Amino acid sequence: MNKVQITNLIRKKFGNIKKTGDEVQVCCPLCPTLGQGIDKKYKLYINVAKRVFNCFRCQSKGVLSSLFP
Repeated sequence: MNKVQITNLIRKKFGNIKKTGDEVQVCCPLCPTLGQGIDKKYKLYINVAKRVFNCFRCQSKGVLSSLFP
């Protein structure tokens, strides 16, 4: 898969994205919430070129393929 295909796949799964260079920001589905659904305030950073992700709030990180079952 190339970068455009990966970005389109991320857009389909997470909806709104913010793209900056090789990074894409989405709402982190892994952050704990207070019973209010996905926390839209914090972002999950995905490096499309390296195919890794990192959330600075909940400290989740890993390879991109683990977000797509």
